[in-house]
Amino acid sequence: MESAPLLNVSVRVLGQLRRYLQGQHRVTLSVGQGATVGDAIGSLGVPSEELSIVRLNGKPADLAELLHNGDHIDIFSPLAGG
Repeated sequence: MESAPLLNVSVRVLGQLRRYLQGQHRVTLSVGQGATVGDAIGSLGVPSEELSIVRLNGKPADLAELLHNGDHIDIFSPLAGG
């Protein structure tokens, strides 16, 4: 039985969340069919409560949105200011 092909998605991490990627700002992930934005972010070890903005292909995204091959996710931590 043939397994479903994996989807390749890129994730760009901005702000303080970069610590989860050892300072890198972009990674490419291979995820299974039916994976969501939240699944991809969770696989990086980023807790959802630390997310401020999540964008999928340049548009605001919900963590439950399904991913497609070639998608681009951007995640931002809350901004700190004074």
